[in-house]
Amino acid sequence: DDGVMQTEADLVGFPVMRADVAELSALGVAHLAGLGAGLFTLEGLRKQGRAGEVFDPAISGELRRSRHSAWRRALARSRSGAGVSDTG
Repeated sequence: DDGVMQTEADLVGFPVMRADVAELSALGVAHLAGLGAGLFTLEGLRKQGRAGEVFDPAISGELRRSRHSAWRRALARSRSGAGVSDTG
């Protein structure tokens, strides 16, 4: 979902890339199997493109910090209500 990807980029403050491959985990397993069987080389896999849509942060650092603080407060409230300590 584009909205989720944009929110993630906004909250972490870094560009977030969505891979073009929907089943990225399966592709990773196939690559590992191919490496093990000698069908691929690490260098060959590194040369493969990593195309995908990039979502750049679109909010200010001040707004990011404010939202992060609000999230931390909400997390603390939910943990205290569930009897979970904030330290682990």
